[in-house]
Amino acid sequence: MDFYKPHYDVVIIGGGLAGMASALQLQAKGVKDILILEKHNMPGGLATDYVRNGFEMEASLHEMMSIGPKNARLKVGRFFDEMGVDVNWLPVPEPYRVVVPKAEIDAVLHDGYEQAARDVDKACPGTFEKVYELLKLCRRVYDSMDTIG
Repeated sequence: MDFYKPHYDVVIIGGGLAGMASALQLQAKGVKDILILEKHNMPGGLATDYVRNGFEMEASLHEMMSIGPKNARLKVGRFFDEMGVDVNWLPVPEPYRVVVPKAEIDAVLHDGYEQAARDVDKACPGTFEKVYELLKLCRRVYDSMDTIG
């Protein structure tokens, strides 16, 4: 893969909380050439999901997605920049998945509110408008909380 280098000072196996904390500590001590390898599609390890009432929730994705590109940082990205953390995050255009086995629903949700609503509508026809409105409402709530914060 083109984004890998032929040599790193440190390679960390596992992008869970311990792996990421180790990388931060190493960077704070002057080690700059670090590679974190993670088998899951998102960092966070066991903190990334939990199951409640038969539904699996991806918990840490919400904060990890608040990084933004280098030219338009979001909240978490600005925090990393302020802390001197320079990570080459690779975008994941389809980080969410809705699975409801009893209803035979298994849908990958792609980036963007409208596209995600279309993905849900494909799995559950007739839901596009309601899902799209819900996602936009969630965005308004998020934006208001971000402003207060």
